[in-house]
Amino acid sequence: MSRPTEIDEIAGLLAAMEAAGVAEVEIEGPDARLHLRLEPEGMPAGAAQAREPAETAPPTLCRAPAAGFLLLQHPAAGRPLLAPGAPVAAGDTVALIRTGLLLRPVTAPATGRLRWLVESGALLGYGTPLAEIEPQIPH
Repeated sequence: MSRPTEIDEIAGLLAAMEAAGVAEVEIEGPDARLHLRLEPEGMPAGAAQAREPAETAPPTLCRAPAAGFLLLQHPAAGRPLLAPGAPVAAGDTVALIRTGLLLRPVTAPATGRLRWLVESGALLGYGTPLAEIEPQIPH
C-alpha cells in the first residue's frame, strides 16, 4: 500500500503537469517506473491514446506460417506476387512458402507498406519474421 506522502507527491506532479500544459510524463528509477498521462476533459481514459497518429505505431511483423522456402512469385507465373513498395491490405497474399511440392500462402496481417526482411529462396522456420508492415498515415 502506498504511503500518503507518495500519493501527495503524485498529485503534485499531476498539478504541475496540468499547469505546464504537459500531457504525459514518464519517470524511471533503479527499481520503479511511473507513467502519468492527463486525459483532456470529457474524454474517457485511453481515448487520447487511440487518437495518436498512425506514424507512431510500430510496424507489424509478417511471419512464416510454416517451415519451407520463401517464394516471392508463384513458380508458374513470371511476375512477383507483390510489386516492391506496393501497399498491402490485411489478408492479401504477399508470398508463398514451398515445402516439398506444397505451396502455402503468406498473408499480410495488417494494412500498410511491406518491407522484406529476408530474400526470396531463403529457408525459413515456422514463425520466422519475413517482413515488416509499416502502417500508412490516413490522409
